[in-house]
Amino acid sequence: MKWVIPREHGAWMMWIGPLVIGIAATPWNPLQILLAGASLFAFMTAEPFLQGLRQPGRRGYWWRWAAGYGVVAAAFGVPLLVAEPRLGFVALGAGVSLAANSAFALVRQDRHLLNDFFAMAGLALTGIAAYLVGRGSVDVRGWIFWALCVVYFFGTALYVKSLIRERRNRRLKWAANAYSTMLVFAALALGWTAAVACLPAAVRGWAIAQDRPPQVKTIGILEIGVSVWFVIWMTVWLRNFGGV
Repeated sequence: MKWVIPREHGAWMMWIGPLVIGIAATPWNPLQILLAGASLFAFMTAEPFLQGLRQPGRRGYWWRWAAGYGVVAAAFGVPLLVAEPRLGFVALGAGVSLAANSAFALVRQDRHLLNDFFAMAGLALTGIAAYLVGRGSVDVRGWIFWALCVVYFFGTALYVKSLIRERRNRRLKWAANAYSTMLVFAALALGWTAAVACLPAAVRGWAIAQDRPPQVKTIGILEIGVSVWFVIWMTVWLRNFGGV
């Protein structure tokens, strides 16, 4: 039996990264174990669900997998919600994100940047959930942290698209480079550690030429590297911002 596992490596980082930051930068709470399990299997549920929308002829196959993963997600999520009912609002936000992605899937517009944005906004909510579980509430610093994650990962989507699917679109590459550079200066207003977190993404954008891009595997490895850097320094920023 071949397991149905999401193949988008970037999407994995987009929910794991904020979750790790939220856990590492807040006081430890055993509920974060349940949160990690619920987040993993909710993420695993979404891909076969969306595939079922894209491929009506194989909907039964895809949605059986979605149902199976969904049951496991509920096994982690229900006791988590009982212990911390306010996480229901986070789950609602993730549901809105999935609904938007579903609409794009139905019209075969999965590669649309707006679809990417909705997905990233939903995936980054794992960070908000971890922050809530660790601190007991979500204040302004928590929402700033979530917003930084969303805008950072949106910039990586622009960059990767400019090197692979839109490699002949020079305007997109310049837009991606300008975006990542402006993000560094915007983050600087929040502190030097936030700016340092975003800096490698800006440097790699200008350093790699669009007409001579690396192999796709190399691009993926590089993205993992700069995103791990982002996670480390965002953890430092968030810990210093509010203390643990």
